[in-house]
Amino acid sequence: MHRKLTSACIILVWLLLLCACKTDISVRSLGQDNVYSLRISASMSNDYASQVYHRLCTEYSSKYGISVTDTNSTLTGLEYKRKIINDFAAGNEPDVFYLSIKDAQTMIENGQIVSVQEILNSYPQYASSIRPEMLESLTDDDGLLWCLPIEASYNGLFCNLDLFESLNLEVPETWGDLIHAVHTFRNADIIPIAAGMSDESGLWADELILSCGAEEHNVSPSSVEQIPASWYSALGSIYSLSSSNAFQTDASVSSVSSARALFANGEAAMLLDSSEAASLFADKDRFVVIPFPAQVPHYGEKHIIIEVTSGYFISKKAWDSPDIRDAAVKFVMHMTEPEAVLELSADGTRYPILKTELLAVEDATTELEKSLLSLVQDAEVHSSLRTRLSATAWTFLASGIVPLVRNTGSISQILIQTVAANSNILP
Repeated sequence: MHRKLTSACIILVWLLLLCACKTDISVRSLGQDNVYSLRISASMSNDYASQVYHRLCTEYSSKYGISVTDTNSTLTGLEYKRKIINDFAAGNEPDVFYLSIKDAQTMIENGQIVSVQEILNSYPQYASSIRPEMLESLTDDDGLLWCLPIEASYNGLFCNLDLFESLNLEVPETWGDLIHAVHTFRNADIIPIAAGMSDESGLWADELILSCGAEEHNVSPSSVEQIPASWYSALGSIYSLSSSNAFQTDASVSSVSSARALFANGEAAMLLDSSEAASLFADKDRFVVIPFPAQVPHYGEKHIIIEVTSGYFISKKAWDSPDIRDAAVKFVMHMTEPEAVLELSADGTRYPILKTELLAVEDATTELEKSLLSLVQDAEVHSSLRTRLSATAWTFLASGIVPLVRNTGSISQILIQTVAANSNILP
């Protein structure tokens, strides 16, 4: 009798445990009056993006009957990164989160994130709207991709149409056009190109090397013998531009913000900058952006440098739960739909993410927007030298531009230091 009672008690305990488990599962199940809340972390860069993001989250909830909880969307910068990293360390990671590959590296190494390749095995349409080059730029040395991007930074030469029209000039398409424009504006006492070399010298190194040879830009030399001849020509271009007074007199010590102000105020005709500058100009019908002109032997070709560093990740914990897996995948697909990506693109930084056939120039409403769309559709895409050179080598190359602007630097010495740092053998 005692044994029967004991057995009955054990069975009762197991039944209670099963009920408890079933109750917990039902709380995390989908499509039951939003009883499940998908946990998201995505920091938005500005008020406009934040408003669009929250509206897209609401649309997702309505479409799939899944509520979204994002307690980190108001955090930015270092505070946001630390919160994500600490949540993972505590086993309290979000189901989906937006972060840079660099900051997510520890979680990747710890096996806490599912790869895009694994997701594609079950959801073939997962990255269907994303431009292949953008995915390739985020792929690691093992050939694995861990996130889907929704924004990118790309470089271009911004032009003030009022100033060009005042001197009957066309915006430059070739290197010869650019040099002619520089001389014409300087003779008219207008700053040809606003430059903030104190913190954008790397941008100039990148663009000038690309303009002197697309193939040679795609290398990572680690010895003097491996330095392409075009690299010497590219850095020499800084001498010729500086001696032609292409920049304002204090360009070597000016910041990006001061250069942007000169250009936006109509004191300079051109500005070499990243796409994020597009959001700063009030009258978007009086400015356009074009590819930085290529030099011989690539005369008249169009090339742009695009940098992609961040994207949407899905945690391994979410992937290993079948119901949560489906909700997480659908959320990322919702956020990477062409309409969603373009809605978030007030400054044009999302245009390069989408496949070119999904971009319609005729839908653009301003001259600047048309030129931004045309830029990413027509030009050949390249990644920055920053992604190929070691951090120290990139620093040597970028910092070498300033003395060249001052006409005091040595091209050979800059490149020797760059390749020595790239091979970890400093002279």
